[in-house]
This record gives sequence, structure tokens and C-alpha cells, in this order.
Amino acid sequence: MTANNIFILSDAIQSGKTSALQLLCNSQTSVAGFLTPDINQLRVFVDIEKNESFAFQKTIADKIDDVIIGKFIFENAVFNKAHSILAQLHSTSNDIIIIDEIGKLELADKGFEPALHLFIEKINSITNKTIVLVIRDYLLEKCIAKYSIQHATILNVQQFKNHFDL
Repeated sequence: MTANNIFILSDAIQSGKTSALQLLCNSQTSVAGFLTPDINQLRVFVDIEKNESFAFQKTIADKIDDVIIGKFIFENAVFNKAHSILAQLHSTSNDIIIIDEIGKLELADKGFEPALHLFIEKINSITNKTIVLVIRDYLLEKCIAKYSIQHATILNVQQFKNHFDL
């Protein structure tokens, strides 16, 4: 493999996107990036490479820098962890890079921004990697346009599982 294999995992809310990514992580040994699974009905942030989890979604805004979008409240410090991970992914030795997920916050230049934009701008210079970006189906076109994502294979959950033999 001489170039990137860029995949966009796109499907509906609660369709199993993150669960499919967890299966991929469990079947591979060389994975970096992050997952955002729901655990006990709250979003958690997982640094894949370090296998560390952090409370991400909150039920009450108790800090001035909490990030609120709709009915959801997120711990801003976790976004800072994501920014740090994104800044280092260009030089990772891991074979697979996962970004879970690009959503409404990022479209509003919040959340994983601006580090996400910088990562995606350089995505074509990362060679010999499989890159998986997760985008909800109803945001797919807006995200592709915003980030000028080209040459990506778009898969739903079942196609993703089939492609990676999960």
C-alpha cells in the first residue's frame, strides 16, 4: 500500500458505528485516534492508543468552559485531549487512525476544531495508513464539503463490518 485508504463510516444515530469501530480496534494491534462510545447513556472519550477513557458527556454544566450543544453538555478538557491526539496523528506509527466522530460541533468550528481541520488538511500526506472518519448520515454532505474530503470510500455500518471482516 503506497497511499492512504480513507474511509468514512456514515450511518444513522445509534446504528452501531462506534460498536463497529470497537470491533475493529479489538481485531487489530496498531490503532490510534479516539472513540466516543455511550456508556450508561453518557458519551465517554477513549484514547485508543493509550487505552484510556475519560468522562466526556455530563448531565449538569458545572464549569464555565463546559461545551453545550442542544441538550448535551461536554467536558471541555476532553476536547483539549482530542486536540493533542489529533496534532500527533500525522506522525503515528500505527496502521489505522480512527476519528469518532465529526458532528455538529465541528461544523460550527467547535469541539475537535481547529485541530481536526488541520489533521484533515494533511490527510493526503499520511502514507501507508487506513484512516476512518465517522460522520452521521445526515451531516455527511456538509462535512465532506467543509473539509474538502476527497477520494474517501463511504460505508454504512454493515458495509464497514464486511470490508474489515468484523
